[in-house]
Amino acid sequence: MTPTQKAAMEQALEALEYIDSNYMSLPKLGNEASTALRELLEQPEQADEPVAYRSRLESGSYAYCNTPQFFDNAEALYTRPQPAAAIPEGWKLVPSVPTNEWINNLAKQQTGGLEEVPFMEIHQCIAELLAAAPQQKGGAA
Repeated sequence: MTPTQKAAMEQALEALEYIDSNYMSLPKLGNEASTALRELLEQPEQADEPVAYRSRLESGSYAYCNTPQFFDNAEALYTRPQPAAAIPEGWKLVPSVPTNEWINNLAKQQTGGLEEVPFMEIHQCIAELLAAAPQQKGGAA
């Protein structure tokens, strides 16, 4: 439930309770609505379930499916963003596949420009560093 949905449900429940206590008793349907809203609002927040999975192919494009079992590197997709994982102090979050911007920035730092830069060597070096990086405890990196 989104914060907006929760706020709307709380307002509806408040309105029903106000009408019930200040004007007239609610009919059976109104009481059922109040009870249903109260129960929904009292439920603990549940983690979203993935709605699909995607896997990056060697070509760089993605394949999508509704189950992760067909891919070794399946990434879960959700209907709304998931909370970001905490990054331990002293660590940096970097893309698992080096971006052109990242490589260009490194090349500029090393050579002062982009002329005669060994892009493939830089890309390979970054890939090797990422492959050798320690994995997060209790899950994927």
